[in-house]
Amino acid sequence: MKIKNTPSLVCVLTPFIAIFMIVSCEREFDISKPILDLKIYKIEAGVKTEITSAKVGDEITFSKLEESVTDFNRNYHFAIWTGDEGHEFDKIYQANQLGTPFNGLEYQYVYDKAGTYQVVYVVSLYNLNSKELERDIVSKTIRITN
Repeated sequence: MKIKNTPSLVCVLTPFIAIFMIVSCEREFDISKPILDLKIYKIEAGVKTEITSAKVGDEITFSKLEESVTDFNRNYHFAIWTGDEGHEFDKIYQANQLGTPFNGLEYQYVYDKAGTYQVVYVVSLYNLNSKELERDIVSKTIRITN
């Protein structure tokens, strides 16, 4: 009777364990694209009310949703373009069109002229694995009246 050479369980599983470890290590350092959302509020008497319009001189709060970017330890960089003169995202490559950096949670702003403004909120992150700048952009429109 011939005894077949049967590979042991360790020999069979070793390549799979090695592949699993490599994939696990890669995923540990994988940086997924940030996902944003933007809310525009007016706070009166301590109550936040979501708005799409306000009056000149009203203090407006721009806020991200709490679940939209959950890990602030990953060196995310936040900026907001309020859409008024000098802060227009669609003119970003022209001189003096600046976004305002902030902590990503809330930003208060007061418009001094009536108009319809495109608010743009950007989060960016340099991905060390791909060596690329990843960013997510969301925009909302707000109308400011006299």
